[in-house]
Amino acid sequence: MMRLKTIFFLFFLISISSCKKEPTTWITDWSIPLIKDTLTFDNWVDSGFVSVNTGQSLDITYKRELFSFDINEYVNIPDTTVEQNFVIPVPSIFASPGANFVNDVDEFTFDLDDVELRQVVVDAGLALVEIINPLDIPAIFNITLPGVEKDGNVFQTTETVPAMLNGVLGKKQFTIDFSGYTLDLTGELGNSFNKLQSIMQVSSSPDGPSTLITDTDIFTFTFSLSDIELSYARGYFGNLILEDAQNLDLDILNRITSGSIDVENVQIALTLENGIKAAGQAKINTISSFNSNQNTSVSLSNQDIGVLKNINPATGSWSTLTPSVTAYSFSSSNSNIEQFIENLGSQYTVDYAVELNPLGNTSGGFDEIFGNSKLALNLEATMPLQLGVNQLVFTDTLDFDFNQSTNQTKVIEGEIRVETQNSFPFSGQLIIGLLDENNVLLTTLSSAENIAEAYSTTTTISPVPLVENSLNYTLSNTQLQMLDKTKKIIYTAILDASAGGVQTVYADSQLIIDLFTNFNVQASF
Repeated sequence: MMRLKTIFFLFFLISISSCKKEPTTWITDWSIPLIKDTLTFDNWVDSGFVSVNTGQSLDITYKRELFSFDINEYVNIPDTTVEQNFVIPVPSIFASPGANFVNDVDEFTFDLDDVELRQVVVDAGLALVEIINPLDIPAIFNITLPGVEKDGNVFQTTETVPAMLNGVLGKKQFTIDFSGYTLDLTGELGNSFNKLQSIMQVSSSPDGPSTLITDTDIFTFTFSLSDIELSYARGYFGNLILEDAQNLDLDILNRITSGSIDVENVQIALTLENGIKAAGQAKINTISSFNSNQNTSVSLSNQDIGVLKNINPATGSWSTLTPSVTAYSFSSSNSNIEQFIENLGSQYTVDYAVELNPLGNTSGGFDEIFGNSKLALNLEATMPLQLGVNQLVFTDTLDFDFNQSTNQTKVIEGEIRVETQNSFPFSGQLIIGLLDENNVLLTTLSSAENIAEAYSTTTTISPVPLVENSLNYTLSNTQLQMLDKTKKIIYTAILDASAGGVQTVYADSQLIIDLFTNFNVQASF
């Protein structure tokens, strides 16, 4: 038997060597997995806005602070310099050692426009003090600010300022940390506002010489406040008007490019929180949704839009402060909220106006604002993921690279096969596009088969069923020649809910896509 095999092999070799040499060609079937992708609801909705309920159903929740003003944005003391000068009221006097020759009370007014402050507490800030001595002997300055206190102690400082030397005035500068000081701004008589009182007393040293003082000698005390931040203010805070149109760029449904959805039980709430003890009014002018893909705009309609609402003052103080809340609520029963959301807007605009003290000083100068006070407008939207979809389109793009040697191998016929596992309550088509390196669409492929829905019910399902489908895409000769130029594959899902009904989407819903090539390849060597 071994001898017979050896003879046959020698005969085969002789036969080959005696034939004319020709290229060897054969055809093989290739089935190659190319791409695996899993789509969850995160591919449609930014996962940062999705919350999972009991039973694994989903909600989209969006929260945003549209504006917020605290005490230092509403009430502030600008950087201010006040100067107290004193000149003796007679041509000259002779001051003996230890004599007190200046005792001057002055009052300064802060320029705060229509704001009338009676008392403030400083949270942070500095005061630069400069004292000028025009005498040829050292002078003792005693500075008191009667309305400025900390820990029950009135601000007072005694400073010895050096004598004038060679025509250069004597000077002393120092900085005071003003944190924690309370400023009484009611002035000398206690019935005014924005006024700060100061007392300057000057005497000669009891151990020094006598000196002559004339009416050309100017004693100066300068007090400069900078970077003052407040933790409390009382008074009349003026008429404040805030008007703005806040644009919110949202890509919550960021992969959906066309089609429509049907939603239920959507709620949007706007709340105006007033932590200031001052009354006001608010008006929501418009709330609109703009869909840039379809160039459509929908405005929210409700009986409260465009209507002035009163804002009550906050109550309590310090640790017991309770802000007032002015609420706007939009739901399916009182607005067109469903049509508003179904517009699939990527940009939302809230146009509002808020005014504090619209009727002027109705509190008699007893508006109050605290360190934890703020005036804020907040938006919160909640949408259960119970959707009805109609020709809803979403897309995704994946890298693809297929190189073949035109001299040795060539795909002569073939198809792309897509195996899907679907646990969404939607069915529809899956269209494949081939893109070149510049993202130019070379061709599109369609299948006669569709993706089947996993379920059709709004009742709770656990576990969510998984439905398998096989979709085939036959390539023409022209399309086969495009494979070498293809660098990306874009697939587009066009989905519908069963009979247009509203379906619940679950946290573990997914669409698994496996893409294979089934090619007949001709190889020549």
